[in-house]
Amino acid sequence: AEILEICSNRLTTYRKMLNLTLSQVYENTGVSSSTICNIEKGTRAPRLVTYVKLMTYYRRLEDARKAKV
Repeated sequence: AEILEICSNRLTTYRKMLNLTLSQVYENTGVSSSTICNIEKGTRAPRLVTYVKLMTYYRRLEDARKAKV
């Protein structure tokens, strides 16, 4: 349960920090908005492949935005 909380908090924090909507994340990753929402609420544990896909997208976007500054 603790790992689920850490994962959901990390994903939520990154998405909000990057000012992304669930729809934007879906459009760029293919992970459905409902899946992302359930993971962020902690009602669904992310599959490893889903977690990696989301974190990879968030980190690449973060790096790209930092490079523009």
